[in-house]
Amino acid sequence: MARRILEAVARAGGWRWAIALSIGCVPSPSDGPGKSMPSPHAGRHTETVAAPATNRENATPAYTLPTNYDDGVRRVRELREILRVGWQEDDHDKVHEPLHELAPLLRELPKLLDKQDWADDERAEAQRAIHELFRMFGQIDAKLHSGFGASYEDVADVIDVEIDKLQPKQGPRSP
Repeated sequence: MARRILEAVARAGGWRWAIALSIGCVPSPSDGPGKSMPSPHAGRHTETVAAPATNRENATPAYTLPTNYDDGVRRVRELREILRVGWQEDDHDKVHEPLHELAPLLRELPKLLDKQDWADDERAEAQRAIHELFRMFGQIDAKLHSGFGASYEDVADVIDVEIDKLQPKQGPRSP
């Protein structure tokens, strides 16, 4: 029964899956920042993973979010590279935290994008790209946690194309 439920959720994919998984990987607020927790990848390794500091209001990891759009896009590119290398090396510990950092980062990007002086069509394309990146990284997260979803290699081309769409083709409009 649980397997059928997981398969149905994996087929649905997208951000809902990523959020559901990220909630399960974060220690409860009562654990406090810096506590160790058992690895969510039981059976793959035996060590514990240091829990990320949490924002006590909503129990999500308290990552340092960018203050401007360009820094946000730069960080998405950095995390993509970490994931690419970690997945090639089959190092699930290396890819786990970057995957979970991407969720709050991708949620923040639309707010930063609103501050950009872009043409409406460029802005809309970047917003669609952010949504698609959330979906693709969610598929990787699903694969990491449950075996359902997509490997990095399965979605790498889509991720690369969508990351390229985060920058305007014509540059910012001049005043």
